[in-house]
Amino acid sequence: IEKVEIIIKKTFENVLMEGFEEEHVSDLINTLELKFKHISTKRGLDFLLHTSSLWCHDFSPVDGIRFQFLLNRFKQDYDINPGILCEFLKKEILKNTHKITHIFKPNEDYKSKIDRELNSLLKARLETLNQDDQDKIYDQGLELKKNQEESKLENIDTLPVIKLTDMNRKQYSYEVNQLCIGELQNILKQGHVPVQFCIRPTGGVTYFNCLLNVSNLPYILKSYLPLFCAILTDIGAGNYNHKEFSSRKKKFVRGMQASIQIVPHHTNPRDVNEFVKLSSYCLNENVKEMLSIWVDVFNK
Repeated sequence: IEKVEIIIKKTFENVLMEGFEEEHVSDLINTLELKFKHISTKRGLDFLLHTSSLWCHDFSPVDGIRFQFLLNRFKQDYDINPGILCEFLKKEILKNTHKITHIFKPNEDYKSKIDRELNSLLKARLETLNQDDQDKIYDQGLELKKNQEESKLENIDTLPVIKLTDMNRKQYSYEVNQLCIGELQNILKQGHVPVQFCIRPTGGVTYFNCLLNVSNLPYILKSYLPLFCAILTDIGAGNYNHKEFSSRKKKFVRGMQASIQIVPHHTNPRDVNEFVKLSSYCLNENVKEMLSIWVDVFNK
C-alpha cells in the first residue's frame, strides 16, 4: 500500500514540475463540450449521473447541467492564468492532508455472511409480527403467485398512451441546400458527388454522414468490407501515423467511424442497396478541420 501511495504522489509531483500541455488541455475542453452538446439516446441518463454526485454532497443538481457556463468560466480563468491547473493540483491534492485510503480485501466467506445477515434480519422481522400478520402476508404471497402464473390480461387502461389523434398531422419540410466546401471542391467536381446540408438547431454541433455505394463491388472484395470499416479511421492518413492521426481526431472530431449499411430498394422488394457509411460530428467551429481529416482519409 505504501509503495502505491509513493508512486501516486511521485506522479503528481512530476506533473506539477512539467506542467500541463496546452494542447492536451484544449483537447479535454473540446471533449467535454462535445460530450454535453451531442444528443444521444442516453442523454437524460448522462445528466442524471453527472448531477448525482453534486446532489449527494448537498449541492444544487442544477449546477451540474450548467456545463456551458462552467466551461466558459474555466476558459476565461485559464486564459488569464495558464497555471491554474498546477495551482489546483498543488493546493487540493499535494498539500491537502485530508486523505482517506480504502483497502479492499477479498472475503471467501462473503456469500455465507450475507445469507446469515439476511436470515437474521428475516427472523427479527418475524418476531415483530403476530400470527394474524403472518397469515395475511402468506395469503398475499399466494395471491401474487397465482396472478403471476396465470396468463391474466393486464389492464392497459392505466398506462399512459399516445394516439394518432394526439399527433400533429401536419408535415414539416426542411430546406436542403447543395454544398461545395473549400478543400472538397475539386474532389466533388471531379467525382460528381452531391453534397447537401440542412441547418437545424443542434446545440452548436455539426454532423457529417456519407454513403458510399458498394453494390457493384466485386463479390470477392465484399468479404473484406468489415475489416476495411474497422481499420479505416484508425490506421493513420496523410502525413500522420496512427498515433498522430488518433491525437488529431481527438482534438477536433468525435464519433468518426465507418460501418456497413444495407437498405432495401425503394421499388424492387427483391433488391437491396449496399453502402459503406462514414459518419462523424464536431463543434461548428471545427468543421474545416473535420472535413480536412476526411479528405486525408479519402485521398491519402
